[in-house]
Amino acid sequence: MDMGKKSAFRKFRRRLNNSKYLIAMVVPAVVFYLVFCYAPMYGILIAFKTYYPKLGIMGSPWAADGGFANFRIIFDDPEFWSVLRNTILIGAGKIIVSFI
Repeated sequence: MDMGKKSAFRKFRRRLNNSKYLIAMVVPAVVFYLVFCYAPMYGILIAFKTYYPKLGIMGSPWAADGGFANFRIIFDDPEFWSVLRNTILIGAGKIIVSFI
């Protein structure tokens, strides 16, 4: 290692050591978001696959039609639009009640 790299590394370690309490406060928030926000996104893949529990999420094959076959089934269901309307109305009602 040449002298410039050692000096930069020492500066970095010194700054890291000076900020250890700040880092200790930030780590729980980062872990929280990783566990509860980013890890569930892994399960979104199931919507685009023909899911077989035996094969797992990554082992299951992709659904036909570029992964949109499952969505086509849902949108073709005659009850879908009724259910979507009810969901939107209930959500809007909850927002209105919570503001009051």
